[in-house]
Amino acid sequence: MKKFLLLVVVLFIGANVFAQNVEYGLKGGVSIANLGGDDPQGDAKTSFYIGGFVTFEIDDTFQFQPELVYSEQGSKAEAGNYEEKFKANYLNIPLVFKAKMFGTEKFKTVFGPQIGIMVKSELSSDSPMGDVDMKEATKDLDVALALGLEYDFDDNFSINARYNWGVTKIFDQDKLETDARNSVFHIGFAYKF
Repeated sequence: MKKFLLLVVVLFIGANVFAQNVEYGLKGGVSIANLGGDDPQGDAKTSFYIGGFVTFEIDDTFQFQPELVYSEQGSKAEAGNYEEKFKANYLNIPLVFKAKMFGTEKFKTVFGPQIGIMVKSELSSDSPMGDVDMKEATKDLDVALALGLEYDFDDNFSINARYNWGVTKIFDQDKLETDARNSVFHIGFAYKF
């Protein structure tokens, strides 16, 4: 974990040294999450995400954008007459590249890896069973690939849509044998200072 955080700091400093232009901003919006894989049978769970970012201009076409984003994820399902929600909340660190598209400054594609640090893992139910802490069965780190689009309205405001596809299984296989992976769609707004 310490090595990973050191790597993030080095990326921030290194990109800042070589970048021509640096912008800071905040982002947030709606998170539509579910569990992918062969085993899960749940439905999408709608919640929110919020965070910040730094954008480094590499050249006229490409930008590098490390982010720090709190995202409520998981899924929901019907179990008999009761509703169950799996709440898996992460502090995500996307390290994405943005490429200008169609010869315009306003429209960009976004792609890159994302590391998620698990903050909360809980199965909540309105049944007599109540809430069950799932932290012991959930892995501390999640790796995903991010792919999305962004449109800048002006120099400050933009709208974005991104899909985060989980590459790693989120549960410890010794404690819960399932191939469940995060599958999260974010749509929201960003503001650059």
